[in-house]
Amino acid sequence: YGHGEFDDLARFEELRAEVEAREAEQLQSWRVRAHSSGSEVPTPQRVRLYYLAVPSFLYYNICRCLKVSGLAADEGVDRFVLEKPFGRDSATCDELLCQLGEVLTEKVTYRIDHYLGKELIMNLLVLRFANICFEAIWNRVHINSVQVIFKEKVGLDGRGGYFDQYGVIRDVMQNHLLQTLALVAMEQPLSLSAHHILQEKIKVLSSVRPLRRSDLNVGQYSGYLEEESITNKQSTTETFAVAVLHINNPRWAGVPFVLKAGKALNENRAEVRVRFNRVPGAMDELASSPENELIIRVQPNEGIYWKIQNKVPGLSFQVAPMRMDLTYQSKYSTEMPEAYERLILHALQGDKSNFVHETELRLSWQIFTPVLHELERSGERPQPYTMGSRGPASADELAARYGMRKFGSLRADPGYLEEQMPRRWGSKGDGAIANGRGNGEVPVAGAGASARGHVAHGAKERKHEWPGTSVTSPGRGGGAGGGDQGPPVPVRTSSENMPIVPLVQRSASVQSEDDGLPTPPRDSNPFGVYGGHAPSTGGQPRSVNFEPTETRR
Repeated sequence: YGHGEFDDLARFEELRAEVEAREAEQLQSWRVRAHSSGSEVPTPQRVRLYYLAVPSFLYYNICRCLKVSGLAADEGVDRFVLEKPFGRDSATCDELLCQLGEVLTEKVTYRIDHYLGKELIMNLLVLRFANICFEAIWNRVHINSVQVIFKEKVGLDGRGGYFDQYGVIRDVMQNHLLQTLALVAMEQPLSLSAHHILQEKIKVLSSVRPLRRSDLNVGQYSGYLEEESITNKQSTTETFAVAVLHINNPRWAGVPFVLKAGKALNENRAEVRVRFNRVPGAMDELASSPENELIIRVQPNEGIYWKIQNKVPGLSFQVAPMRMDLTYQSKYSTEMPEAYERLILHALQGDKSNFVHETELRLSWQIFTPVLHELERSGERPQPYTMGSRGPASADELAARYGMRKFGSLRADPGYLEEQMPRRWGSKGDGAIANGRGNGEVPVAGAGASARGHVAHGAKERKHEWPGTSVTSPGRGGGAGGGDQGPPVPVRTSSENMPIVPLVQRSASVQSEDDGLPTPPRDSNPFGVYGGHAPSTGGQPRSVNFEPTETRR
């Protein structure tokens, strides 16, 4: 570690001598190893990475001193990693970029956004473009809305001096969430190279309309002004924001893209929720079924979940939503690297595919700058909300305008459904659920008598009930007070002993929170038939006769 002022040129010259001496030692060590091994040892490549974890107003002086002192003089060797924030709006961002342009080229500049280094975010392009089942329906005809959500339980956590100058829109939404949106909405690049990915991200960000004030809701948690690190006791800085963005292109016209971020909320969670349209022309028995959802859980408990509707096993006809999941912790034994670890390695390798280009920065600020200035001019106070809640109640009013009861998960009891889902179905005695993690009792929709459920391999028994339902046995059951529970239901698995049956079920008589809500008005079927294929004649779909190819029991 070296000590000195950031604009002290003499100190940077001393640092250069120290770095060069260290590099000479490393090179000599390599020569000794190469000579003693008797075999060819690859010649090491010299790379110098300068990580500037300092306020952005210090970037220019530090980079100038690095250049003038001769410490940074080779574009083939140097890498400059810069942390956000990159300005407060379009004007300050442009000023910073122009200033840094005097001492750095874009080739050696690596603007880091650690969300781009998270495993599930990096998997988005593979999930979309390597699976035809998703890419074929990834458009306005099939998708109702897309939500990118970031929630934290903690408040300022001692960062009040920084946070109060920026707020959650500048700190999280303009960078982390908007970068995630770009990966969800972009077209397929020609390759996974940095250049081709950048081309498509620029296209989609250019199509995002500037955020309107009517599509933004901001809040501030009660107690924010009493935080010790907040010096301005009249601060109107937002700690919660939800924004609805619109992408004006043929794939996404009319689909709301929701960005939601907040501190001091009811849970820690970062995820992408892709909500699909309801089945058109569904029969009466299935008309109340909620929409399918694809959830990409970024943190915690990384995973991909596909919510579908399925018939509940049993003699009666009941339909229940359930979750097919790829939980990374249960599927992969490899420890996932931290986002910063991965991105620093990429910077050392000269791979810029997961770093932010200056053009992306300018486009992102064009989306948010007008509404940020409007908020500052108005001086209006953000809506208050209680610490540990979902945020201000006014956010639900914005959701209602887009046909949603609320933003985020549709589960009735926050924190219950998605965390308590068992891994596989089973039965033991009076309606047990096989669950190696011992998550406790969950409601099971069935045709039997009311009974208690138990954990098959449980550690601790807990009782949960879905609002308006009771726990029922999946067996044959004969009466209100009890009855024959039926034989145990074996766990069905595939040839690789992986669960292939539903993970959670509930009675179809319990409506989802958004049942019956209107779909946002738009022409979701421009071709006259569902699926976007033009009919051959007269606007009427042609009839198709299917001949059976085999006899099935």
